Amino acid sequence: MRKIYSVALTAIIAFAASMSAAAFRSDYTWEYYNFGMSGQDTYSQSVRIDITDATTGAAEITGIHPYSTIKCTVDEKAGTLTIANNQYLCRDSYGPIYFFLKRIVESLEGLDFTEGACDDAATVGTIAADGTITFPDELVWAIGDPAAEHMGLNLRPTPNKFKPGYLDGEAPEETHPLDPEENWEDYTTGVFIDPWIVTAYRTADQYMVNPAAYPFEVKVQKSADRPNVYRIQDPYITPGNAVATLNEGNEFQMRCSSGAIVFDVTDPDYVLVLAHYFSGAMLDKPYFCMNTEGWYADVDMGKDYVVEEMGLISVPSSLDATRTRVNFNNCILGMDPTCEEAMTWTGVAEYMNGSLTLAKPLADESGIHAIEATDLPVEYYNLQGVRLANPQPGIVIVRQGQKSYKTVIR
Repeated sequence: MRKIYSVALTAIIAFAASMSAAAFRSDYTWEYYNFGMSGQDTYSQSVRIDITDATTGAAEITGIHPYSTIKCTVDEKAGTLTIANNQYLCRDSYGPIYFFLKRIVESLEGLDFTEGACDDAATVGTIAADGTITFPDELVWAIGDPAAEHMGLNLRPTPNKFKPGYLDGEAPEETHPLDPEENWEDYTTGVFIDPWIVTAYRTADQYMVNPAAYPFEVKVQKSADRPNVYRIQDPYITPGNAVATLNEGNEFQMRCSSGAIVFDVTDPDYVLVLAHYFSGAMLDKPYFCMNTEGWYADVDMGKDYVVEEMGLISVPSSLDATRTRVNFNNCILGMDPTCEEAMTWTGVAEYMNGSLTLAKPLADESGIHAIEATDLPVEYYNLQGVRLANPQPGIVIVRQGQKSYKTVIR
């Protein structure tokens, strides 16, 4: 049986991510010095390089940024690894985040670097015989917004070197992209009372926050592929969101990212908040918002089992008779894409219930019957959310119709 863990608000849990098979040598330790920070310490962390197209050498680097992979090109014949300048990665509460390059220059104060992104098209690393990849010292890697470098995350590593083998044998944590290859259409707006992330906010005089005191407007989209499935898009970075409001004037600043909360209203008396969807991040840790109903549905345990047979919940999430209000109950969080384990906050129980009040009713698609799952094509994704045309042995995510689950290909 699945288990839900209850944790204190101050706890930050990191789960070890699984390694995935790769055509190119995957295990590296990235060594760098963070230019501009005090001290001369060298930093190290595990990264993984995965070839995504053997013909072109296109590849992705996992472990540099928590929410996105860095695109690159491997040319084994030439012995180079090329990372293009000005790569858009994602958005967070401060704005867009890019991987970009800065060039080191001399100034009156000593060494400095250019403002914004430099003109270089890419940084090219040289692959040595032992597999070590060394990049030019004069190019600083930057993670942030080149147009507003004083805002948000700003990492400036240099010089950069990849050495074979993971740091302490630990693979990097997986990235968490949004909904790979799914079709969504703008549907309406709504007023959201958030029981997942806003609840966990701490202020100088509040251990928990009552989300009902901080409603905010969100965009609601409808799935073009699946009847009765909707999502709240980017709730934690939308203008005027509750996290941004709470951040104002508060010493504690919660940093959030783009994401979505996906829910299924096929049964109005038993609304599912679906597992496996990256909803955003708090304190640079990923979260997958769901409810107990959706979590058990992911392993084919329906209302009869969850409510009637086992009595695991007493008040299911629901859609009201006007189809303009969704009540979110039994809210839980996953912390990796598999969502095999879940957690909830400890504290005031009613703070962990929320709602979405819609500007127009959700469509009644009860007469539209989904194709039986056995008749739908099976799609495979790696743990980064990248679709796999020819899955290799290892851990993969399988998606067939509305069902997603993790399996091992041997």
